[in-house]
Amino acid sequence: MPADGLTVEAWVAPRAFEWGDEGKPSAVVNQQDKAAERGFSLGVGRHGRWQFGIGTGDAWYETTVPKTAALAAGKWAHLSAVFAPREGEIRLFLNGEQVAQTSVPTTARLAKADVPLIIGRHNQPAVVNGTFAVNMFNGLIDEVKIHDSALTPATAT
Repeated sequence: MPADGLTVEAWVAPRAFEWGDEGKPSAVVNQQDKAAERGFSLGVGRHGRWQFGIGTGDAWYETTVPKTAALAAGKWAHLSAVFAPREGEIRLFLNGEQVAQTSVPTTARLAKADVPLIIGRHNQPAVVNGTFAVNMFNGLIDEVKIHDSALTPATAT
């Protein structure tokens, strides 16, 4: 796994926001095994508050944007989530502006989750009434990019 971090980007235009059954976001892109504290997830929770999480194999670090950076239904937005272990940070950017930051140990490294990478739905969704898998993104997703380094807004493409 990359020692220089991870950057996940996507353009999104949510139509509506799910309730967030079992506290899980509606995934934009994810390859996570949160129980094993491995992988990563970029998703949207209630009321448009989006979040990013990474697992190191012994911890799960997650950052959620404040209400002021929540997504608006029907409007395009560029999301960028940066895991920068050398700086000891997870940073979230909305349309190129930093809107959230969380400290992580500088020794943290992303641990690969041995599950498929999925766009548009949670790879470990809540199941309602034993039938309906939820935690799916309701809207449009475009230009998903995953970089094996911690980019800055100036270097992101």
